[in-house]
Amino acid sequence: MLPDGSEPTAQGPEVHASTSQGASLLRRPSDRYGPASRDKATNPQQLASELAEAFRAHCPQTRHGLVAAPSDAEALTAVGRAGPCNHESDTAKLSAVVRGREHRFGARVVTVGFSTLHLGIATPPGSEHEALLVAAEHLAFCPDTIRQSSRPYTLAAYAERIAGAHRWDFWWD
Repeated sequence: MLPDGSEPTAQGPEVHASTSQGASLLRRPSDRYGPASRDKATNPQQLASELAEAFRAHCPQTRHGLVAAPSDAEALTAVGRAGPCNHESDTAKLSAVVRGREHRFGARVVTVGFSTLHLGIATPPGSEHEALLVAAEHLAFCPDTIRQSSRPYTLAAYAERIAGAHRWDFWWD
């Protein structure tokens, strides 16, 4: 049973964490998000902490650790991560993309795995146009996230899913 009293689904656990305002931070990627206000940014560190705690609670077998690095993006390189499974072996490229997300969206690395990357997004794209541009970047960065995610497998549908989302999940097949 999940914190909100619901049961996990066949698609995997529905993970939720709440801010003091009670807003749900973690949801399945298929959930719809309303437009976010760029004027009301979430504290990046607090968001990442809440997301990590929710992830740890729902995936207790996962090992978590802290890395001494100037930024989350640099932590990926500092731990010697080989890059996303079956996609890219140059961690510097992955770190550069994450660094851009840090500056533009207040992104923080919540957890990283062999073929996954989960980011907390403090200031997600709020407009349809901005979300579509970011979706195109996500397609270049991690095509499997769009091409093998929830139907329909279109850039516009994916953009609608990330508009206002405080968590972005990437996985490479």
